[in-house]
Amino acid sequence: MKCTNKLCHILIVFLMVSCLSACSKAEIKMPFSDFPMDDTETGVTFSKSDGVITGFSCDVATFKDDYIDKFVLENAAAGMLVDVNNNKVLFAQNAFELRAPASLTKIMTAYLALKYCSMDETVVIGTEAVNISDPTATRLGVNLGDKMTMDQALNLCLIPSSNDIAIAIGCHISGTEEEFAKLMTKEAQALGATSTTFTDACGLGSETHLTTAYDLYLIFSEAIKDQRLRDIIQKKEYQTTYKDRNDKDVSASVRSTNWYFRGEVEMPDSITVMGAKTGTTTEAGSCLLLLAQDKFGNPYVAIILGADNKDLLYKQMTDLLIQITN
Repeated sequence: MKCTNKLCHILIVFLMVSCLSACSKAEIKMPFSDFPMDDTETGVTFSKSDGVITGFSCDVATFKDDYIDKFVLENAAAGMLVDVNNNKVLFAQNAFELRAPASLTKIMTAYLALKYCSMDETVVIGTEAVNISDPTATRLGVNLGDKMTMDQALNLCLIPSSNDIAIAIGCHISGTEEEFAKLMTKEAQALGATSTTFTDACGLGSETHLTTAYDLYLIFSEAIKDQRLRDIIQKKEYQTTYKDRNDKDVSASVRSTNWYFRGEVEMPDSITVMGAKTGTTTEAGSCLLLLAQDKFGNPYVAIILGADNKDLLYKQMTDLLIQITN
């Protein structure tokens, strides 16, 4: 039987209201593609893009308060552990507290590059990328006019956490890093990360470059849906050759900053780290965001923000991952 417009409107409203108690801001995939943007009969206004309503989503874990049972992060760090298949929070501490994310920021940069760019387009290194003022910032060491593909740029940004390459990606997409940061914030909030404000592409950060463990979980959960991102963050090392401004070859060989991949810390028994992004600044402390799986292949997202140092960070992350098997 053909559905009338009025009945369709009622069904849509009913489905959205039914999700309010269990779901947070993100998106609901609906089986409709031709409903009106504004329903004067119900007073409900919908935002639609390709058959997706922006509103409330049931495909991520939602909760209100910290979830601490047998395990607690030391020194008031923030963190989360989520069972991806079941959208179940296994651990949460200070998950809604505003924190500096350091280089975990680069996950958002990569997400937008994968969303808006082809992997074979050319990224040209500009002045913002070579003029990083922070002398302690990790960088690849590119020069003005160097050229590489977006695929090369993403690998060189994420694996060794090169700030200059992250800035180059942002400028390539938006013209300037400032404009790219605005896009990052807008896109993050569209994913439900409404507490997040980005002011740069790399995470060197300002006082207002802030997010939460929960927002990072939302961003990372969306980003890892792309196999290309998962392929990059699971690499232990990467070698490539790009071009300088005179089209001469420049070789680059980099290693992952993840201590699990570098063999400096052992993974817990029955747990495999499938991909990771690290981050460290004075303001943010030591941070780690990773995708792991248990012995049955079930995926988990784990996040720690604000550890006092890297040794403590990996001790805490190992203890957190052990909770998967408990």
